[in-house]
Amino acid sequence: MTTQHELADASTTRIGHEEDDDQRIAFTNSSNYIRNKEEKNLVRVENKKVQASEITPLQDLIAGGVSGTACVIVGHPFDTFKVRLQLGGTTGGFSSLFKGMAAPASMAAAINAVIFSSFGWSSRIWDTSPALEPYSGYKNFVCGSFSGLVQCLIVCPVVSFYFFTLFI
Repeated sequence: MTTQHELADASTTRIGHEEDDDQRIAFTNSSNYIRNKEEKNLVRVENKKVQASEITPLQDLIAGGVSGTACVIVGHPFDTFKVRLQLGGTTGGFSSLFKGMAAPASMAAAINAVIFSSFGWSSRIWDTSPALEPYSGYKNFVCGSFSGLVQCLIVCPVVSFYFFTLFI
């Protein structure tokens, strides 16, 4: 007979379950306890890793490129409309809002691809290091800082070269 459990903390989320010998166990991401409805007590659940499919660096690059392009596709028409209003309400059709979008879209795709891939790479290094705790609160800070550093090393010379060529 399957016993039913509810999560001890309402703010936790159920991210998986496993059925062994007609018992259902809920795994939570922020609590190691579940409440057994029949016995009205808390039951400690062993920490088990939820296995996700391995994300490759190529997938990180593609996801970053798509996200950068999507940001420009959504934001560029609003920026163009704002500039037109500031210049005195010049008009144009709907398709004119998308003019000049190729350069910002390609740059945003490249920048976000670098950010996503460097964050993913540093995150994989963090997870495989035996000295570091895999789900530490510092992981996002350290990996995000690393990806920001890598982004600066690539973007700053490119922007400097762009401005240098403008004034020659």
